[in-house]
Amino acid sequence: MIGKSELFDPDGMEGFYCPFSIEFRGQKKCCYSGGADAVQALQLAVNMIGANLEHLARLHDLSMSWERLEGTGSPQIDSLQ
Repeated sequence: MIGKSELFDPDGMEGFYCPFSIEFRGQKKCCYSGGADAVQALQLAVNMIGANLEHLARLHDLSMSWERLEGTGSPQIDSLQ
């Protein structure tokens, strides 16, 4: 699930964060990404979700596909290969 991008604490850090969570086999992992603006925070959340899904697939020897394409549909992260 991806939440709405929100402004970081107005009294502290500048920028935006975007919360997201991934549920897998009954466990839920909640995270957030941060960006200079709401759109960047959302884009980074989508990339982080893809990286987390790729990691889970490799860890549990699963194959991922989306719309008949292999993988998660997110950009490949070279460091995970």
